[in-house]
Amino acid sequence: FCPYSSLLEATLLPRLCATLASEQLWDPVGDSRRQRGVALLEAWEAAVPAGVLAERVAEGAAFPRLDRALRSWEWHSKSSSSTSSSSSLPHQWLHPWLPWLPSRLPDLWPAVRQKLARALERCWKEEEEEEEEGEGKEEGKEEGKHDSVAEALALLRPWRAVFSSSSSSSAPSSSEKGSTPPPSQWDRLLSRAVLPRLRTLLSPPSSSAAGVGGGRGKLEINPSAQDLKPWHSAMALATPLLSRAAFSDLLCSTFFPQWHAVLRAWLHNPDADFGEVAAWYEGWKALLPEGVAGDSRVRAQLEWGLAAMEAALSGEALPAVPGVTAAAAAVPAAAAEEEE
Repeated sequence: FCPYSSLLEATLLPRLCATLASEQLWDPVGDSRRQRGVALLEAWEAAVPAGVLAERVAEGAAFPRLDRALRSWEWHSKSSSSTSSSSSLPHQWLHPWLPWLPSRLPDLWPAVRQKLARALERCWKEEEEEEEEGEGKEEGKEEGKHDSVAEALALLRPWRAVFSSSSSSSAPSSSEKGSTPPPSQWDRLLSRAVLPRLRTLLSPPSSSAAGVGGGRGKLEINPSAQDLKPWHSAMALATPLLSRAAFSDLLCSTFFPQWHAVLRAWLHNPDADFGEVAAWYEGWKALLPEGVAGDSRVRAQLEWGLAAMEAALSGEALPAVPGVTAAAAAVPAAAAEEEE
């Protein structure tokens, strides 16, 4: 060591480490004190080499505290009566440390994904329980009901950039698997904790969606009395989280089969009002988010609807329904198994 390094080791660095190790002086999770750790390192950055601060202080003292905080963290909904500091979200106290712990924080990502997945399981379960309790109550009397979509987005969106850039360390490289890259950590998290819920929201009540957030389908396509709440919830959740390809797979495997069946049955009805059918078609088309409406697979479903209406008007047989890929169901299932 040079004399300056020896001086730091003998005086300053032990004090900095002791400060970050003290539960009285630094709380990595609490709203009022969680920023003190990073602020402490930034205050000494001009006097102490960044590498020394990162290795001796951030890794030696801060990382163990962050690790323990994550392992004890449990999610509480906004409607919960809990006032524990554990209701803070992990990104709020982990992301500020990314510049100081770029090689160590990724060691926590598997635990983060597990915690987020469990939080979402509880979020969906609470929503299901509230729906069961609320059956038969007058509309508008839902004070205190938590917004599961908003809470899910608050949990997940801050992690998209972090997890999208990371793929499984055990997954083969894209060169080993041809042109198909391995699923990212983000893809696997959505496969385990979000896609099952989206399938539930977009599937008919006659079907059951297996997996986390599963249960009986929520969306019944009924031209005479359409309830769009499940649709709007699904769109609000899927639009900011899913890639265009995943979004298209989701719609083609859940929504469009029922949409095809309803349209076919309507067109086979000799009393069908084609003006109403056309308005119904345009209404659903307008509800599709712009980003996914241009996908070739989604366009094929809509083009089939137009072709079916034209065939019915001219008295011809309805065209065959375009194929729906099963990849959306197979790949997420495999990814979820890897995540376990």
